[in-house]
Order: sequence, then C-alpha cells, then structure tokens
Amino acid sequence: MRKKSLVVIGLMLSFLAFEFQMHQSSFLEFSLNAGRSVEFSFREDPLAPNQIMQGQPILRSVEYSRALHGKATSGLWECIGPAEFVWHYGLDESIYILEGEAEITYQGRTFILKANQGTNFLAGSSAVWKVNDRVRKTWSLYEPGRLSRWFRRFQSPMTQTRSH
Repeated sequence: MRKKSLVVIGLMLSFLAFEFQMHQSSFLEFSLNAGRSVEFSFREDPLAPNQIMQGQPILRSVEYSRALHGKATSGLWECIGPAEFVWHYGLDESIYILEGEAEITYQGRTFILKANQGTNFLAGSSAVWKVNDRVRKTWSLYEPGRLSRWFRRFQSPMTQTRSH
C-alpha cells in the first residue's frame, strides 16, 4: 500500500513539474507584472482575402491576459470600416462592445451590437460582421473542452448562443 502511495505522489509531482515547465514563462510574466502598470500596443490583424465580402477593413488587436494553463485569453479588438467580412471562431468567445456598433449575422439571426452590449460565439462556428464605421470590443477566448463540444451536438442552434 505504501509503495502505491509513493508511486501516486511521484506521478503527481512529475505532472506538476511538467505543468510548471510548460507554463513557466507565463507564470513568471504574470507574477512579475502583478500590481504593475504594463503598456500594451495594438497590432495589425489582417483578414485573409477570402474572408472579406465588402470593403477594406482595418483590424487591430492586443492580447492583455493569458491564463497560466494557456486555454483562455483576453484582449481588445477593433475594426475600422466600412466593411463586411466572415469571422471563424476556433474557440468559444465572449465579447463586450466598448465603442461603435456592428451588424452580425450568426446562426441564422441578424442583430446589432452596440456599446455596452455583448454576446457569445461558439467554437467551430462563423459569423458575418458588417461594420459601417468603427467598432471596438473586449474579448475573452477559451477552450470549451471535449464534454461541452459533445453536449452541443444535441442542442438546437438557437439555444447555443444568447445576445445580451
């Protein structure tokens, strides 16, 4: 019995050491920046030509937070239009509009999001964004996990997302 306990403890310590090594830079960066002012800069975030339906959108983004496990990030994004384009979601995304507005067609519904409104998009889905002038949002991306993805197969598209 004691030998099994030592093996389990050894495996747990190995796993923890592996996790620390995998995320050491994130952990150190997060710790070093705690309680400090950190400057972030937007970077150009161009679309692939086949995503652009109309116009010449100027997209810029900045990531300001990454979870230590690497499965969740947060940042800011802006689009200067006029433009219409398709956005593909590889991860679940929650957004909150800070400035401007966008008309979004998602899962058969068209709605307008403007300042102080938000919504969610599911991993593996796509939306058409129409920006007449400018929109700026904050976003959080996260991996939904295999169990969530499995359960979603049994939901109707209209119950999978909710706009606020």
